[in-house]
Amino acid sequence: MQFLKRVIESAVSPVGLLILLFAAGFLLTLIKRNPKLRNRLLLAGAWLYILFTFSPLAEITIGLLERHYPPLLKPKVGMNISTIVVLAGYGEEHPATPVTSNLSEETVCRLVEGIRLYHQIPKVKLLMSGGILRKGEPSVALIMAEFAKAMGIPAGDIFVEGNSQNSYENLMEVRKLVGSRPFLLVTSAYHLPLHGCSQKAANGTCRCPRADLDAATFSA
Repeated sequence: MQFLKRVIESAVSPVGLLILLFAAGFLLTLIKRNPKLRNRLLLAGAWLYILFTFSPLAEITIGLLERHYPPLLKPKVGMNISTIVVLAGYGEEHPATPVTSNLSEETVCRLVEGIRLYHQIPKVKLLMSGGILRKGEPSVALIMAEFAKAMGIPAGDIFVEGNSQNSYENLMEVRKLVGSRPFLLVTSAYHLPLHGCSQKAANGTCRCPRADLDAATFSA
């Protein structure tokens, strides 16, 4: 099921659409059939490539999503928060490299933001949320926990949720651990609309302040 889900997600992504268009065009070229359709597919692929690569479309779209969430520069004194949840992006274990090299730039940005908030809120805990990407490897959340330990965070202040595979499962699994208590959710700012929908689906309420352009803080 997870494999099928990943295939569908890849197929409808910008890169997946480009590959499908070019592959279909080249296939029609090889079998020498329907030249009009072939040309249209290749032309559509070329236009999409130019649009995604050389235009500010992605930056504009992400900027519009992020603009709704102002930064949480400094938590309020007496803030009733006991847990900071940091959502995983991508990561994989490499025995030959330090843990600081095993996470994607986006995930590291989220972690650094979570650690920054950790140092500003008394008696708060860090909860890493993110499942296993490849069978036999540790969850991304576990790799994130190792990163936080390497940055000097005490092991007793770090918790791991390594079962979730998507935004909805992230919040459902987190709620099992924190219950109805409020928490801060650190993720990429452009993900916040999706997490807001997931939070409502999980029968919760939410407020969504943003930490910065890459790591966003979500208060639930």
